Amino acid sequence: MRSKINYSQSWEDPAVLREALRVDSADTVLSVTSGGDNTLALLLDDPKRIVSVDSNPAQTELLRLKIAAIRSYSYGELLTFLGYRSASVDARARLSEKLVQRLPRGDLLEPVPDGVVHSGKFDRFLLFFSSRVLPLIHSQSEAVALCDSRSLADQMEFFQKRWNTWRWRLAFRFMAGKAMLRSFARQRGMFSHVRARGVAETYRLRFEQNLMTVPVRDNHFVRYSLLGRECGTTPDCFREESVPVIRERSGRVEPVTADILVHLRSVAPETYSGYNLSDVFEALAEDRRDMLWSEIARTAMSGARVAFWENLAPVSVPPSLQRSIIEDEVLGATLRAKDRAPFYGAFRVFTINP
Repeated sequence: MRSKINYSQSWEDPAVLREALRVDSADTVLSVTSGGDNTLALLLDDPKRIVSVDSNPAQTELLRLKIAAIRSYSYGELLTFLGYRSASVDARARLSEKLVQRLPRGDLLEPVPDGVVHSGKFDRFLLFFSSRVLPLIHSQSEAVALCDSRSLADQMEFFQKRWNTWRWRLAFRFMAGKAMLRSFARQRGMFSHVRARGVAETYRLRFEQNLMTVPVRDNHFVRYSLLGRECGTTPDCFREESVPVIRERSGRVEPVTADILVHLRSVAPETYSGYNLSDVFEALAEDRRDMLWSEIARTAMSGARVAFWENLAPVSVPPSLQRSIIEDEVLGATLRAKDRAPFYGAFRVFTINP
């Protein structure tokens, strides 16, 4: 099953997501599962319930696995099992035995040599970049020096004077082109409706803008991209202070395998007060985007908030719904400016006022 995982970690910043959705104990949230990390991070804000939806059953099983691991392990065991701490294959196999009763189907319980968080298609692509491509450009010590910069000013200076070489730009052009990403990094369909040119240059500029404006010392997204398994960080949901809270509230998550549009059509009006949509619009044709917006408007409680990332395909609200789906452009731009994830073009935040 793990070979079918597209994302074994979530690659959107949960901090800006949480600030956008402003979840509290009265909220029922719809969350796109992806790697499961942002669904788990939303538990930190004490929602009443989270329905976590993904059309890929492997992503659903991965979320169940992470929940079972959080419930079963000490903090050190959890990081070891997942792959954020180094361990032997035998050690991880022994840890997996604890999960058999909590995850009886066991689809993901076969030993993963370096941990399940390194098993997704996109995650393996980043590991290939950090371990095979980046060493041809910069040494490991240089990558560590950039990531451990003492201040943003030091980080900017290091990037400008030592990092931003022609080899760096050439490697990014090779690795971040549409054909390469379609074949080795992104899930099927993610570029089907993208007409933009210069994709590699777009991603390079985004990555470099992030390096110039957001500290890397505790930025898991950038550190993993450059240092791989040796990044020394975890997603927010696996920080030591987060895990006990998530463990206590993990029963509030309902993992569901379904197309998001099919799922929304199956639920009653006014079901959800928050929507984490990841970058789900990217893979949809315009007519299906309009259908999704219609179902969001139908299933949303008054005042519900919707958040998603825009990648290469611009997203618009259908004219017929623009009076009831209101974008907070200032908030979206403010949050995007401090977004730790360097991959996206925009962060969009909407309020539903039927």
